[in-house]
Amino acid sequence: REAISASGKSVVVIGGGDTGNDCVETALAQGAKSVVQLEILPEDKVANDPMHDEQTAAGADRRWQVQAKEFRGAEQLTAVGATEVQWAPVHGGRNEPVAVPGGDFLVPADLALLAVGFKRTFDPDLAEQFGLTTDDDGGVHVERCQTSADGVFADGDGIAFPLHVNLR
Repeated sequence: REAISASGKSVVVIGGGDTGNDCVETALAQGAKSVVQLEILPEDKVANDPMHDEQTAAGADRRWQVQAKEFRGAEQLTAVGATEVQWAPVHGGRNEPVAVPGGDFLVPADLALLAVGFKRTFDPDLAEQFGLTTDDDGGVHVERCQTSADGVFADGDGIAFPLHVNLR
């Protein structure tokens, strides 16, 4: 199998925190053409990280309150579709992201990296879309960093993997 590298690619990192920052830092170190990081939380809800200024200065574009919605491309990834969100109380007062009207946009991408947090569970619809096997607790089955889907890998807290998949 060929090693996955960000060299010369337009990279989109979906998610923030330490895992997202590690993905951004690695993509930049590998010589990515561009790096865009999409974080669903507002900037003030994420701990201040000294790497943010370093990443921005080095060429990473960090976008806050943005939800990734889709991957585009025929045989290879060409873009990530996303939308701007506002956090609002819904159903019993719990805050949830709500799409901003007219906030949809596309980010060119040759490589997408998911860095979606510390929860062991994974969105069942996304797992099905990628053909990932999950266990009874909703965790993605991983063996030696390989998921059940060819070309989809996982590491770290279970869900921080490069998407190098053939799209339908």
